[in-house]
Amino acid sequence: MRRLLSLLLPIGLALLVPAAMLRASDEEKPVARTYAPMLVAPMSQTAEQVAAKSDGCYSCHTRTDQPSMHASPAVQLGCVDCHGGDATVRGDPQLGFKDPVYVAARERAHVLPRYPHRWHYPDSANPKGSYTLLNDEAPEYIRFVNPGDYRVVRNSCGACHIEVIEAAERSGSLITAQRAAEQDREVFVVPGSPMDPRHAGSNSLIRDGAILTRGENDILSVMGLPHSPRQAVENPSQKSDDSTTAKVVEALGPTPTAVDELVRRCQVSAAAVAEVLLALELEGRLERHRGNRVSLM
Repeated sequence: MRRLLSLLLPIGLALLVPAAMLRASDEEKPVARTYAPMLVAPMSQTAEQVAAKSDGCYSCHTRTDQPSMHASPAVQLGCVDCHGGDATVRGDPQLGFKDPVYVAARERAHVLPRYPHRWHYPDSANPKGSYTLLNDEAPEYIRFVNPGDYRVVRNSCGACHIEVIEAAERSGSLITAQRAAEQDREVFVVPGSPMDPRHAGSNSLIRDGAILTRGENDILSVMGLPHSPRQAVENPSQKSDDSTTAKVVEALGPTPTAVDELVRRCQVSAAAVAEVLLALELEGRLERHRGNRVSLM
């Protein structure tokens, strides 16, 4: 019996090792994607603008009963306002779903996942555990699948509901953090302005013992991991010859302006505008308003 086991054991190990190696090699690698900047769904727009933002979608998808996807008729939203994507692209289902022309149109119109096999793409039915799968996806795809996901809801609903999104003191997110602290779990909190009532909840967590987090090294210190080298952050407002900064400052004024409108006016990326706005805010020269709007002080 012992001799039999001694013969079978190496064979079993030989079978297990290749299987483990096969699973590792079969693990899906992310597809590199370049996504268009996410825009905030507008607070108001014309019926013609709403129709244009759904036109291409209706060439393949069933029309909704109402012209707007919003529950309240007071707010008019098209398909791409909520989900993203490109509504200018039209498909022709009569060609067949595998026709190269139809496939090319679908790829241009949709926001594509980084892990298509996990989602059984292009099958439109969400797989089991889709909420967990979204953790590995880009925000643009999260919004495409579920615009109400709290990771992207600022863009989907922030124009009208920013106060709710930024969490009042008794929000569900803060209650979760409080329960974690009660169980001696580490809670990291990025502080907000003490003058802004919207940050009262997060600041109260710091007061009650949460770890004030200024950057990744504050987290690494608690975890006992080596610090990452700090990279110098260039303040764009200190460069008088910075064309992007000049464009943004010139487009701003005392009247609140939507950030999306700034991006369109300045013809620069949303990330570049956000960087300039952050620098101006840190200098005390910028004021933020409801509906993702900003003005110079």
